[in-house]
Amino acid sequence: MRFLLCGILALSVALNVVLLLERPTRGLARVAAPKQNGAAAAGTGAAAPVDVSRLDPELVRNLGAGDPVSLRDFLVACGMDREAIRWLVTCAIRHRHEPERTQAIWRTRGEGWWKAVPNWWDVAGRERIDANEQKEIEAIIGDYPLRELPWEVERWDFLNVEKRAALRNLKQDYAELRTKLPPAPWLPAEAEMNRRLDEEYRRDLETLLSKAELQEHDYREAAEYMGQSLAQYDLSEVELRALFALQEEQKSAVAALARKYSGSRVDDPFAPLGFGWSDPKAAAEAREIAQSYDTKFAALIGEERLARGNREADEGFRSIVRLTDKFRLPKPEAERLHALLTSAETELREGDWRLLPDEDRATRLAAIREDAMGEISARFPPEGVELFVKQIGWRYSWLTRSE
Repeated sequence: MRFLLCGILALSVALNVVLLLERPTRGLARVAAPKQNGAAAAGTGAAAPVDVSRLDPELVRNLGAGDPVSLRDFLVACGMDREAIRWLVTCAIRHRHEPERTQAIWRTRGEGWWKAVPNWWDVAGRERIDANEQKEIEAIIGDYPLRELPWEVERWDFLNVEKRAALRNLKQDYAELRTKLPPAPWLPAEAEMNRRLDEEYRRDLETLLSKAELQEHDYREAAEYMGQSLAQYDLSEVELRALFALQEEQKSAVAALARKYSGSRVDDPFAPLGFGWSDPKAAAEAREIAQSYDTKFAALIGEERLARGNREADEGFRSIVRLTDKFRLPKPEAERLHALLTSAETELREGDWRLLPDEDRATRLAAIREDAMGEISARFPPEGVELFVKQIGWRYSWLTRSE
């Protein structure tokens, strides 16, 4: 009977923990014995009332006040899963710090209902609040395992359970260290701090993983980003591995170029490859490296998929799709319109029409616009044509200008 009562109490606490924490001054007894209406009594999923009279009064008071240590000990005594205990106690700890978070946000935001709520990363004092919260979590349930989500297990399935846990802890430790860095842009000393963190993290990673595991780790770290940033190409894992090899080859070539033309690299992380060099020869060779990569990437996925992916990434095409969807036109119509407008734009940009006399140029532009508007009008009703030109004019400005 004792174990049955513990089981019922554990289930009740799991279902009502948020309610407990929202009403810390009302005590556990009120939460445990709510009033039930007929629907609840009929079994609509509401938690059944629990008699807490057999529990220690001090335990009841502590649970009602949201004490995370009492909650942990109580759930342990009831035999709850350790991962579930960590999750519930973490909720209780974070709830305890919520008033402090709210005050910090309020101070940063300032008074005025019209002011936007700031991102937590921009809130003054958030580092101290986060650190105190994490310190309490580690002190109370630090040795309780974090739940591994299925996609996390899949991502690191080449490592055993112990190494996956060690890798997760290592990443968390360095993430906490990076929160102590000031916001970018960095001064030279701050950039040096970040560089040292990178080096220390890499050394710790090399200590933790074997050479083969480290190579697989590097691939999967890069592949996750590639899979997201190049999602429009719908790459398979085989293609991702091949693309990773191409990128590593490109990095090696750029590094060799930097050694060859030492001192000519422009310190601009946002400069396109080929434009980040002061030496014209270095810039030309860098452009060749970039073109070689583009050629190999096209060969890897095929010209058709490359064109389709480039089209899917074009905001102009996405705008056309939104319009064709609105008027219930099939997607191939959006593709045809995009190809038509892109072809016309290419003719206007690369043709010799700008060398023509003004009158001839205006006549030619009017003919191109008339052809495009004819195709648009054939697919949309009059109000749709007007909306199309209004919505797409930012991308194809020649549709709206007279010359």
